[in-house]
Amino acid sequence: MNEKTRHHLTPSNSTTSSHDRRKALLEMLRTSPDTLFIAADVGVKKWFLAAAGRGSERPTQSALEPFDTRGLLEWIPRLRKRHGLDDGPVVFAYEAGRDGFSIARVLEDHGVHCLVVDPGSIETSSRARVAKTDRLDAKKLLVKLRNYVAGDRSVFVVARIPSREVEDYRRPVRERERLVKERTGHQTRIRGLLATIGLQAPSFNQDFATWLRQVRTPDGRLIQYHLRREILRELERLELVEAHVAEIERQLLADLDKPTTLADKQGATLRQLVSCGLVTATLLSRDFFWRDFRNRKEVASAAGFDGTPRATGHTMDEEQGISKAGSKRVRVQMIELAWGWIRLQPDSAITKWFYDYIDGTKRAKRKAIVAVARRLLIALWRFAVHGVIPEGARFKEQAA
Repeated sequence: MNEKTRHHLTPSNSTTSSHDRRKALLEMLRTSPDTLFIAADVGVKKWFLAAAGRGSERPTQSALEPFDTRGLLEWIPRLRKRHGLDDGPVVFAYEAGRDGFSIARVLEDHGVHCLVVDPGSIETSSRARVAKTDRLDAKKLLVKLRNYVAGDRSVFVVARIPSREVEDYRRPVRERERLVKERTGHQTRIRGLLATIGLQAPSFNQDFATWLRQVRTPDGRLIQYHLRREILRELERLELVEAHVAEIERQLLADLDKPTTLADKQGATLRQLVSCGLVTATLLSRDFFWRDFRNRKEVASAAGFDGTPRATGHTMDEEQGISKAGSKRVRVQMIELAWGWIRLQPDSAITKWFYDYIDGTKRAKRKAIVAVARRLLIALWRFAVHGVIPEGARFKEQAA
């Protein structure tokens, strides 16, 4: 693996590099008089585009076939001529969706600056009936794009684009997550089929098929032929999914045992802590810590752990809970890890804070465990990226 790939598989040591680049790009787009703005509503059948210069009042609209980047690049010179622009920068914005970051990468390779917008950050009208078409959405996004470049950062949120290597490197973790859900679905289906004839499924081991052929229903009958065949086919799919999960886990373990990238070194570092296993270590190191976080607030916000206060003239000041506007998979995994942390890390500062906070009620525990997950995520980020050991934490060698 070359040094360029190594660099892309881990966060940079400089916590301001990506932010500085984004700031410099926006400043260049804001000050250039010949900036061309293009917004797109990216659909399955058509791309609807709206383009304008800095001082243009009426946008130019067009429609392209999906992934027709050549047609888009050929359209740009005509746009410059129509709006009286010289050879200035071009900024292209579209909402993140099914196409991911592929459009942005292709256009960036041709010198077009791309902003991938978080769809959930765009405000919508609360009226009962609002005109909504793909062309109108492109025009509205164009207005917001020009305001964003002009300095209004509240119009939408721009997603960070991972490198191709980072995106490919996090696929095993996400594939395993999907396969685990599929495995649970197959197991639930088999149990449901057996429940229709009054049977309860034992553990799904190698003897399950033999048990299925010999077991009798409460009225003393064997399982009927077609039902038994359906369950066996479901069992075959379950065994295939389990084999795929085991294959992915073996590869992840091998990568952590002999790390060749800095991301895997961070995962191996996290795995040394008691209660931090393979899934947590690889999820955080491959799918979360590649971002250049500047402080703990950004870490919590990226996982959706930041608060949402509410204070108006008609209500009292209150906290509505966490925003959940972040990575759901990281948030779910951290809450699961938090329960294991307070049980297996009794001497850590986070666990002591937890028991000092709760009053013995279940509601207090559920509320406090979210705060534990937030504190724990920040502590693991400091440990993996900056080498700061969580206060009072035990390592697996010490526990052994």
